[in-house]
Amino acid sequence: MAHTLIIEDSESLPDFVSRYARFRGVPLVDFMRHTGTRVWRNKGFELAVTRLAKISGNDPRVLAAHSYRFQPSRLLSFLGQTVDPKVMYRKAARYCPHCVIEDVNTYGSNKFARLHCRAAWLNPVLTVCPKHDIAIATSSTAYHNYRCPDFTGALADNWKEVVDAANNAAAVPSTGSDRYFSDRLNGQAVHNEVLDDLPYYGALAICEIVGATELKRPYGGRHHILTAASREPVQHGFEILQSGYSGLRRWLDTIDERGIKWNNNSVGVRLYGPLYSYLKYRVDDPEFAPIVSFVRDHAVRAQKIGPENDFLGQKGFGRFHSTRSAAAQHGIPREIICRKLKAAGVQGEIALGSGVRTLIDVKQMDEFAARLKDSVSKIYVQERLGVSEPTIDRLREAGLLTVTKLTSHPRARSHYSSMQIETLIGRLEELARTSGDRDATVPLSKCAHFMTIAGMIVHALKGDLTLGIKKEGHEATTVLHFVVDPREVARLAPKVIVPDHHYSCFATLNRMAVSADTVRSLGELGVLKALEYTDQGAVHTAYSMASIRTFLLHHISFRRLAGSKSRWETTERRVSGIKPVFDFGGVERIYRKSDLGFN
Repeated sequence: MAHTLIIEDSESLPDFVSRYARFRGVPLVDFMRHTGTRVWRNKGFELAVTRLAKISGNDPRVLAAHSYRFQPSRLLSFLGQTVDPKVMYRKAARYCPHCVIEDVNTYGSNKFARLHCRAAWLNPVLTVCPKHDIAIATSSTAYHNYRCPDFTGALADNWKEVVDAANNAAAVPSTGSDRYFSDRLNGQAVHNEVLDDLPYYGALAICEIVGATELKRPYGGRHHILTAASREPVQHGFEILQSGYSGLRRWLDTIDERGIKWNNNSVGVRLYGPLYSYLKYRVDDPEFAPIVSFVRDHAVRAQKIGPENDFLGQKGFGRFHSTRSAAAQHGIPREIICRKLKAAGVQGEIALGSGVRTLIDVKQMDEFAARLKDSVSKIYVQERLGVSEPTIDRLREAGLLTVTKLTSHPRARSHYSSMQIETLIGRLEELARTSGDRDATVPLSKCAHFMTIAGMIVHALKGDLTLGIKKEGHEATTVLHFVVDPREVARLAPKVIVPDHHYSCFATLNRMAVSADTVRSLGELGVLKALEYTDQGAVHTAYSMASIRTFLLHHISFRRLAGSKSRWETTERRVSGIKPVFDFGGVERIYRKSDLGFN
């Protein structure tokens, strides 16, 4: 093909169109209008590239790869690199005078046919040509349109200026950052353990942030635009990162050792300042994942970071707990945790953040919170099991319940384990359902005259006593729901020898239909003759049969009068207006039979 001209590896598509138009001897604007190759327009882009490929002898896929294509993030995809369009310099031609002189001198009759723009020249941070170690020059003639820059035309039309720039070029030594970022954007092989994984714009920004931090210069934030003034901090940061992640670790260690903090009125004290701020907005970007993970892991090892810290998108991650994070994780009010920690004398480390925080090792805090959540008071145990305080003490003496203290203070309140309580109820429920006895119809509380409730539970767990259960499905199981066969309980109960002509307390209350407290009160008033006796080391009280018969001859209790609980209301109406002889509160009342009309 007579008009064949191959695009260079480091050349952008708009710059190639400029060079090809000069190669054909046609002004750029006229060339694009007549050939329909307006490659800077999104509409009709594929058709324009196809036409340009056909007349220039290039593969259309290769030409398309050299174009600027906007990504959804408004970044540019260019020559396999992701660049920030705000950084790409498009006001006038930037070039290395010696490079363009070589281009002109190494082509045949059409001397400007090989004069092409290197992609690295579009980066304003790169102010030195690493090949010739001279400063990059800028044409005095501005482009007419930044979307279709005429690079080759601008230099060809001002060739004398280019020659003067080449003759007067000042020697400037290039740096490692100049070579790395020039070669990378020009499509040449490069290697850096940290920067290679990052997109091109991210590698530049990380280098500038690290360098500016080390040089103690301010960084403009995540919307900062790189300029020629950024070359020094980029160079300094590149030197630190040249050794890869080991260099980054040494730099972070230096910040940790110095105790450097960056204060911000809106977020308080922040770790690693601009580096953290920059990475925070890119934690979900897979191209930044390696450096984000590295910085986060380093911070967790080196700093006092608790699970409540959303450090680079990672929550629930750290070696320390604050009271706030423990409250959030374990569902315990923060005030309770603070009070219990203070009472327990648990000491933690102090971290200065947006406020002073006490930090405690995660394992220690989790164990403390678990004990705190599991600890319940004796009142809770009474309500949960449905038993009295003495019964709880007997269950503890039997080893079925254990007492814990959250503090070492001798007067500290005792707590019980809710898990242990639920386990005990679960074991009793399993026994009642798997080996239930049809003769077990009496609640445990009704057999307390034979044996204590704690004693019956111990025998049931040993397999000596068969349990049953009676309750509604929606009810929470308590001790009151378990039933037993009173004959079996009586067989297991220790034999107590009552003195002759006396009734035990239990036999007395059954005969009189009153409570044990009422029986004891009548004994203290002298109405019933009481006698204390000792059996198996325990002191018991018996009551004279004669005194009981005499008393029942002329008196009747409210319970006996009603007959059953279902008739209490009717009985209340019956005794309305009649004053009881003995009133111990509630239904514990005793009336004269004569007052009720009994003969």
